[in-house]
This record gives sequence, C-alpha cells and structure tokens, in this order.
Amino acid sequence: TVEILREKIFDSAPTIRAKAIELLALAQDLQSKEQIIRGLVDPDVEVCITTIQAVAYLGLREVTPVLIENLQHPDLRIVNTSRDALKILWEKVIGATKIESINDWKSFWENVKNQVPSPLYRENISPLVDKDFQYFIG
Repeated sequence: TVEILREKIFDSAPTIRAKAIELLALAQDLQSKEQIIRGLVDPDVEVCITTIQAVAYLGLREVTPVLIENLQHPDLRIVNTSRDALKILWEKVIGATKIESINDWKSFWENVKNQVPSPLYRENISPLVDKDFQYFIG
C-alpha cells in the first residue's frame, strides 16, 4: 500500500528508496511529494535518477532550479535525465523552441519562475538519508 511505500522511501537500501519513489510517483501520491523531492539530493545516483524521472512524471515544476543545476553534474546520466525532465515539465511552454544549454535553461527560468509558486533550491532540500551514509551488502 501507499503507507508502506511512504515508510520505504527512507530505507537504508538505495534500491528500496528508488523503487518506493518510483511507485509513489506512479500512484500519483502527491501527499508524498515533499519526501519524493528529497530523493533529488540522495547520496545514491540511482535514487537521484529515479527521483528526477518521478518529479517529471508528477509535473513538479517547483524543482526546476535543481534540475537546471543538475545540468552541470559530473554524472552524464543525471545531466541527461535532468534535461529530459526539464523538457517534459515545460513542453507546453517551450513548444518547438530548442533549449539545450544550461545558460539557455537559466534564461528560460528567469522568464518563467514567477509562474511557479515556491520554487525549491538544492540547499533547501534535505536528503532521505545522511549524505555520508554508505550502504554495504553482505
């Protein structure tokens, strides 16, 4: 059930956190959106990628600043997933306009941020687990 998934989002195993986020998004559980968003700053890359896909699926435009910042991430999977998420979140606004570079997205954000109530920035998001937490199997 959704209640179990809401508990599992804080699990020590990153695969469990990622699956909980994915399933909560598929269930359109907007009551869990604050917890889902916290996955954007998870210490595990796979949890971050799943969360980026989840916020796009849920249409959470308030995380746009985090996604734009992710375009500078050293892991190209996060860069590409964030770029795809931005396009999904803003496709109705940008239409056929090509926005690819981080500077293009920053300019775009400056023009639309007033349309987004309470935008979220990375420094205001707490991870689901301690940022120094490392999960070991075995």
